[in-house]
Amino acid sequence: MAYSPTACGYFATGGKSASQAFDNPVSQARMALAQEIAMQKGCTANQVALAYLLCQDFPVIPILGTADLDHLKEAMAAVDVELDPLHVGRLEQAGGPRRSV
Repeated sequence: MAYSPTACGYFATGGKSASQAFDNPVSQARMALAQEIAMQKGCTANQVALAYLLCQDFPVIPILGTADLDHLKEAMAAVDVELDPLHVGRLEQAGGPRRSV
């Protein structure tokens, strides 16, 4: 389960978040790419972030929290955003190599 899948609103707000912990060079690179893909797909960067989680080879359940019905509707529409393997690969590489947990 993906907790805080939109980085506390970072992807929903274009780089502003309730938590400044998400404002770093890696997140900034991923945001820029998510915005680029969103323009190509006619959706939002927030939807790209959620669509990325939903298209993994393993089941991912994003856990969202919002008190705004419009934000919920926008997030739910991410199920209709189709990312091709090129987009997924670029998102995985954005911001540098992943760290092992």
